[in-house]
Amino acid sequence: MPEVNERAYYAQRASTAAKLADLAEDPKIAAIHRGMAASYRELAEMPPATRQLRWAD
Repeated sequence: MPEVNERAYYAQRASTAAKLADLAEDPKIAAIHRGMAASYRELAEMPPATRQLRWAD
């Protein structure tokens, strides 16, 4: 069940980022939001075992 919740979470974040991209007046900001949406969609599709956050050293 946690996997479903994580997928739903990332799918919702992707949707929100896509909406923000549509609303952004600055093309640079819109591009950032589109990139974030793509990343969230990718995370939503990943199996939990491969979904890891890496922190900068």
